[in-house]
Amino acid sequence: MNWTDTRNAIPLSAWLRNLCFPRSTQLRYALSCWRPGVTGVRFARFPAPETAPPAPDDCRPILPFAGTRIDGNPTHRSRGRPGTNDPTHALSWSAARTWKPPSIGSDIVYQQDGYISSSSCKARRHQSAAMVLPNHPNPTAPVISHFNLAGKTAIVTGGTRGIGLEVARGLAEAGARVAITYTSTPPAEAEATAAALSESGNGVRVKAYRCDVRNRGEVASVMEAATEEVGGGRLDVVVANAGIADHAPALEYAEDRFRDMLDVNFHGAFWTAQAAAKIFERQFKAGGDGRGSIIFTASVSAILVNVPQKQAAYNASKAAVVHLAKSLSVEWVDWARVNCVSPGFIATDMLAVHPEEWRKKWFSMIPGGRLCEPAELKGSYVFLASDASSYMTGANLVIDGGYTLP
Repeated sequence: MNWTDTRNAIPLSAWLRNLCFPRSTQLRYALSCWRPGVTGVRFARFPAPETAPPAPDDCRPILPFAGTRIDGNPTHRSRGRPGTNDPTHALSWSAARTWKPPSIGSDIVYQQDGYISSSSCKARRHQSAAMVLPNHPNPTAPVISHFNLAGKTAIVTGGTRGIGLEVARGLAEAGARVAITYTSTPPAEAEATAAALSESGNGVRVKAYRCDVRNRGEVASVMEAATEEVGGGRLDVVVANAGIADHAPALEYAEDRFRDMLDVNFHGAFWTAQAAAKIFERQFKAGGDGRGSIIFTASVSAILVNVPQKQAAYNASKAAVVHLAKSLSVEWVDWARVNCVSPGFIATDMLAVHPEEWRKKWFSMIPGGRLCEPAELKGSYVFLASDASSYMTGANLVIDGGYTLP
């Protein structure tokens, strides 16, 4: 028998009557396994009682999933035995009659070999205790204290201008020790910027490092040096902010130009996050308290296509960053929270070079009616860096004045 067989079909009216007035436990069980067909409602046939596996002492049987065809191919996601759609593991009628659902408020159950085992569930919970986000260290404290970064160490790539500069300023103002990296900024200017940030942060330590985020080895070396020299061996927050923008018709992109966009915006972001995660993992395995926070600066360009500018490479690089962050938030949940901030049009040097008619077009599409000032973003980064966002990971925080609203 397969699902195209209509011999076992019953009229829909009869099925509805049986649903309202079930005559037996077997019928109620069968009704739980129905699948709609073209001419009626069909039920799967299940094997004889002797084909069902023996139940462990502390287990209750799991009802088989009717979405598994008799040939073993699933029609929907299987809720039966984990890792298999083998119909020979379906329950017999006698087992179905003795099945009872777990009571409300009971422990979440864990499926093992076709059965529900409370003890297996508890053992699994203990084994994977590390694979959870830690609780907020002091959830009953006044809310303003949740944003306090005193004693924490942060690294911000691209931290000497634009968004990165204001992010570094916000972290320093919240009490964090901050290392900023730069590539094209003159060293003297970078040092002066670090001194100004230290002053705005009431004397917290701020130091500038030259770092080309396209170079994996250089990124790792700078991260380790900043952790030791600024954080005294401790790292808590990393903001992968360094980025570039480019505007060119896709048909005119040269290979090196396209590669450079990805090397900075995507590869550089990953090398930064990878170097940070290695430090966070080391701290976690050494028994350190809390987890690190990795924050990517993405863009609304990851969500939609900006107009009138042509920037296929930039849009693609930022979309890749957003999905990268989501992937890493799952893989690195042991030792880090990973989130994104996607700004809209920000009044930085990167936008100042564009024609006035472009700006008018943007203003007409932004409900807020203006560009965002870089300083308006620093609060969101402090939030993601702090304990205020202790249960937040894999998120993309969009700050765009309503630009991406439909």
